Amino acid sequence: MDYLAYSYHTDGGGVRFRKAINSRIVNGIRIQDYENYKPKDKEVPLDAMEELFKHNALELLSEIINENVQVKFQDQ
Repeated sequence: MDYLAYSYHTDGGGVRFRKAINSRIVNGIRIQDYENYKPKDKEVPLDAMEELFKHNALELLSEIINENVQVKFQDQ
């Protein structure tokens, strides 16, 4: 998945858009970091987020970086 948009309902709610970056495989499992974006207007509908991203109309809020990821499987 290259990107996703979602709505949330905590702290007054809103919408966010995440773009996958630094995709890699660790022991057969895909791990991705994300850039987390927010709209300038809190009332933007969820289905508008992709177009806003394509037009550079979202603000970079944070990065979600997974460091030192280890994948271990238990014997069955």
